[in-house]
Amino acid sequence: MKTGTSALSLAALLSASLLAGCAPSGAKPAAGPAEPQAAPAAEAPAAEAAAPRPEAAPQAAPEARIPLAPQQVITWVSPYGIPQAMKVLDVKGDEIAKGLTELALQFWGPTEQGKVQYAMHEPTKPTDEFVAHFRDWAKSKGIRTILCVYNYNGSWDWDLAAKAFSADGGETFAQALADEAVRLELDGVDIDLEGVGDHEADRAAFVAFLQKLSAKLKAKGLKLSVDSFHSPCYNAPNMSWWKDWVGVADQIHSMGYNDLYEGAVDSTLCDVKGIFRYTTQVRIGEEMGFPKGKMLVGMPVWVDSWGAGGRGSSVQDHLKEAQEAGTGLALWELEKWFAPEAGGWSDPETFRLLSEFKNGTEAAK
Repeated sequence: MKTGTSALSLAALLSASLLAGCAPSGAKPAAGPAEPQAAPAAEAPAAEAAAPRPEAAPQAAPEARIPLAPQQVITWVSPYGIPQAMKVLDVKGDEIAKGLTELALQFWGPTEQGKVQYAMHEPTKPTDEFVAHFRDWAKSKGIRTILCVYNYNGSWDWDLAAKAFSADGGETFAQALADEAVRLELDGVDIDLEGVGDHEADRAAFVAFLQKLSAKLKAKGLKLSVDSFHSPCYNAPNMSWWKDWVGVADQIHSMGYNDLYEGAVDSTLCDVKGIFRYTTQVRIGEEMGFPKGKMLVGMPVWVDSWGAGGRGSSVQDHLKEAQEAGTGLALWELEKWFAPEAGGWSDPETFRLLSEFKNGTEAAK
């Protein structure tokens, strides 16, 4: 939204483990040449009969983990990233799929008349063929494919978005999005319309449009998600709008990315202390009417280290923090998986943690 990895393979880890391990149980050391037997020594006093053995170093206790319920995990493909995203799936697709529930294609933009069209301002132009490529891959992995509409055309154009969702009370735009999702056999729609500044005057029209779109999608068995800024007092849409969407949006994505981490205890904005902590984001979601699992926190795939405090700054630290907060993940974005600063996202431990988000853990089932 928005704005080659050298991980050790699992096979290599297993191989190293075997090489460093002990001999199989019951194996004995090879016998050496027999030594001449000495005459029996005099019996030592009882106190000296055996020197005390040093105690073994205590083993570190395994980390206590709370049972994890399954969560939603979404990532996006943007037009400029189509070639690289295809390469990522070719190389890491099987591993990524184990921790992914939704793949959103950010390929569409609105028109002032409330229609939708492929975004044509990037070097790579989206096409039906590209949609089919990603949709068929996702379907083969049991992953939903989502139509994502956004209003970036060189800058985030809120005036364009407002004209689209206000035209005919939002009816035209809602119908166009629903029709396009059905035409391309997609599983839902993600609304990524962003405005910088104060756009409270458009709030009522925005929710009226969402209500119409939600009804049309539900009639087809499709899903509606909405992307939001991660504070309640800046830009549009923002957290203060969330309560308007209860019963309308199936899922919210809080687009904080590297602003968000559990160690952000001193972050204060809109008079909310610790606002950028995962637990605070989840709490606000619950207060607005979205229970755990319905609000997903954004994470940046373009880097594998951000923030401080909490468990730490690595991607694995933040994934564990988000698990403990009881939230799903909105990962921006698929094509960044091979970014030079994002090596930790391809680590086997990262893939294991992502699979826990998707599948939960046995203790929670």
